[in-house]
Amino acid sequence: MALTSRASEFRLTLIDEIISMAQAGAFGRKLGQFLHLKDAPPSLMTRSLRSVELAVTETRDDNPVPGLSGSFAVEDAFLVSLKLHDYPDCELWEHGKCIMKRDVRAGATYLYDLKRDPRYVIDKPFHSMFTFLARRSIAYPSSQARGALVSSPASSASVMTT
Repeated sequence: MALTSRASEFRLTLIDEIISMAQAGAFGRKLGQFLHLKDAPPSLMTRSLRSVELAVTETRDDNPVPGLSGSFAVEDAFLVSLKLHDYPDCELWEHGKCIMKRDVRAGATYLYDLKRDPRYVIDKPFHSMFTFLARRSIAYPSSQARGALVSSPASSASVMTT
């Protein structure tokens, strides 16, 4: 009986891993479409015991198609973006309007609220790491620490920087 139980556990683990790989691929495709990339970038996705998902994708385009980035579906989630190259005169949009234009330096981290339809003008080469965080992935750990649940960033704009 123990052998059957272990085989079932192994099968469930394998199924979870296959689902995670498929979801990571789907996130990479979505991000690739958002940035108008020719090919979907590789993504890594993990899931905690509480089914909290975290996906990380590296994006780079040395010869991008100029224009406004695509849109993500409105989700109760954030994109965290670590900029690996400078991106001068970055024009950030939300809800169809330009909200700021500034130089982005390599090493800067941005937090985009996907409920606000964040987009930006792609007009030069870029290289970034993106992390997709469902809002519940932030709310659960803070509730375990007896802190307040995270409902939204402290800023009224969709982006926060470090």
